[in-house]
Formats: sequence, C-alpha cells, structure tokens
Amino acid sequence: MGIDVKVLVVDDDRVSRVATVKLVEKLGLVAVQAENGATALDVIEANPDLSLMITDIMMPKLGGREMVQVVRGKNDYLKFPVILTSGVIGPDAVSDLLSSEFTCFIAKPIAFEALKEAIGSMVGKSAFENSGSGSNG
Repeated sequence: MGIDVKVLVVDDDRVSRVATVKLVEKLGLVAVQAENGATALDVIEANPDLSLMITDIMMPKLGGREMVQVVRGKNDYLKFPVILTSGVIGPDAVSDLLSSEFTCFIAKPIAFEALKEAIGSMVGKSAFENSGSGSNG
C-alpha cells in the first residue's frame, strides 16, 4: 500500500472548492476542505498529516496570502507546500510568497494537467503511483 497524500483545499467559492476537490480526488489523493483561511488554520491543526494545501488568494475573514504567512510562521510548516490560485489576480501580486521553493501559482479555472504537474513537483510524482492516480474517474 502506498502513502496517502492528503490535500487541503481552501476556497470561499463553493463551486470552485468542489471542482478542485474533484480534481484532487481524480488524481487518487485524499482531499479535505475549508471555506476560508480562518477555518483552514483549524483544519491544519486537526490534520498534522496534510501533504500540501491549495488555496484561493482572495477570501473573506482570512485571505490566502495572510493564511500562508500565518502557517509558514510556525516552525513545523516552514516548508509546507502551497499552491496559490486565483481567477482575479496573477502571480505578480503574490511574488513575495512565490519566492519560496515550496509555493507555486495556478490561475483559475484550474486545469487538471496543471494541478497534476504542480502537485507532482511539490510532493513527488510517486504520490500518484502510490494512490492509483486517475483510476477512479
């Protein structure tokens, strides 16, 4: 049996969040959800086995940028992989966060191949082999 890769999907837009969860699950990975950055912090605390996070940048209560800064401020999460997403702003707006090798940006709508490539580069392509990528679609 392979290692389960658990992905936190954070987006205040329910349709976008569900669509991203479906893409993650299509890759054969485990998805957990949060509807904003504040809730995501609680989910991260409750799920220390998370492998990475996909988060929208612009959200109410606590946006993606601020949430990533809070998460990365904790010693255990300095190298926590994060995929930032947005349909409104581009990667230039978050260039300070993208300077970390553990962060990348994907524009919305998220394409399956772009997500697969980003996740593979962050947690290793073996994550898909271990989980039976794409076999449940």
